Order: sequence, then C-alpha cells, then structure tokens
Amino acid sequence: MKRPTPQPAKITRRAFVTRTAATLVAPYLVRPSALSLGAAVAPSNRITLGFIGIGMMGQGHLRHCLRYPDAQVLAVCDVDKWRRDRAKAAVEAAYAQRAPK
Repeated sequence: MKRPTPQPAKITRRAFVTRTAATLVAPYLVRPSALSLGAAVAPSNRITLGFIGIGMMGQGHLRHCLRYPDAQVLAVCDVDKWRRDRAKAAVEAAYAQRAPK
C-alpha cells in the first residue's frame, strides 16, 4: 500500500493577513510580567505555595519563601486564629513592599 504524500496546507490571503497581524500585535497586548520582561517572574516560572500550620517551623519557612521572587504564597492556614492572621499580615506586607508604586 502506498502512503499518500502530504499536501501543503492551503491558506487564503485573508487568513495570512489575520495571522500576521495577530503575531505583530500580540506582544503589545500581553503584560510584560507575563513574558518575564522586567523585574517580575513569568507565571510559568513561578512556584505557588500554601502553608498549613504556621507554628515555629512554619513561620521560618514562610519568611524564607517570601524572599524569593519566583515563589508566591497563595494561602496560609492554621487552627489558631492569631497565628493565621499574623502569617496573613506578613504575606500581605511582603507583597505590598514589592508592588510597584
């Protein structure tokens, strides 16, 4: 049995212009942080973390992870409301300092 030869895809002039325009305009529509241009890390290169139990070790790990720009703390959880609120405030303060003015 003979294998069929692949046929080149036919593209219309309109489809070519649309694809070319989209390729030229896309870099202006995407935020620079998503492309890892500038100080921010691209979302695909970022590690997201959630902390369960913010005792002595958890607080140390939290402070350590907040130093890295390629790690992002998304959640903190503890049964002790005081610890949980304190950890949440630490995360919010750390990200408030990094935010552009």
